[in-house]
Amino acid sequence: MTADPIGAHDPRDRFDPAEILARLLDERERAAFLDEYRRATTTAAHDVWRYAALQRLLREWAARAEALAGQVDGRDLAGRRADVLAGRGPRRGLDEILAARP
Repeated sequence: MTADPIGAHDPRDRFDPAEILARLLDERERAAFLDEYRRATTTAAHDVWRYAALQRLLREWAARAEALAGQVDGRDLAGRRADVLAGRGPRRGLDEILAARP
């Protein structure tokens, strides 16, 4: 038996270091990411319990890279901001947002 995801599926892993590097536009940001990533992988290789810190680092850099690229999950941030300021688009309350968090 197999299962397919419901809805649109992006085959890219946004936490893959290569994907993060592809989104970083500034050479300084690339160097900083590589430095932090190398330190975190070396530490995680020697102390397995630090693997969670490596995952957290990748999540943080993925968010930073998306913000620098001006997109989050394929959405244009500037366009989304303009929609919010104009009162267009879906609205969600803070309770709903917090309840949806993992």
